[in-house]
Amino acid sequence: MNDPGSRSPLRRLSHAPLLIGMVISLTGCFSPEAKPLLTPSKERYGALKKSLAALRGLPPKQDFEIALFAGDISQPIPALSDNGAIGVQAIAELERAYKQLGLLSANDDFKTDLEKFHRLQRLVVYDSARERLLLAAESAKLGSELKPPYDRAATELPVAIGIVHALQEQHFQWQEKIDRTLPEDTRLAYRAIAGGDALLTALAHASNG
Repeated sequence: MNDPGSRSPLRRLSHAPLLIGMVISLTGCFSPEAKPLLTPSKERYGALKKSLAALRGLPPKQDFEIALFAGDISQPIPALSDNGAIGVQAIAELERAYKQLGLLSANDDFKTDLEKFHRLQRLVVYDSARERLLLAAESAKLGSELKPPYDRAATELPVAIGIVHALQEQHFQWQEKIDRTLPEDTRLAYRAIAGGDALLTALAHASNG
């Protein structure tokens, strides 16, 4: 996708901002509408895993349970702080480069989009060490803006997205590979691809394929 040896953001023609924007907009993840998080019954959860695995073509290698995550996703994102993994200056440089390349409009705020995207990633987490799918309470907002034919399945969207993430991790170990990836815009693009893959599979399932 990008040249890891290149230091110039202008030479790294990443589509990270477009992919990030797609994932954020399709999920409606931070809609003010508050709904309780509904976890499926054991039977329904098993049926969802079987159906999504068949749709995605990734049979589970290990069984995994579902649990609620008690953490607070509203806390600041360490990676986006002055001393974080990305850094405010690096974000500003990427934003200028993306705008020059036409990947962002003049009015887009790339740092705000990154904050939303990182919060989105913390809503649904697969804990591979314990074989658990963790859902934050705020994940109930995922899909709150979906329209027909997806609206009836909106309450299952967090679980469906999480199941696909678990299957991705079991087959590809994406998190470790992405964490080792440089430069930063390539890492962001890969994370957005993983998120988009999970989201589109969940939407395909919600609309009967």
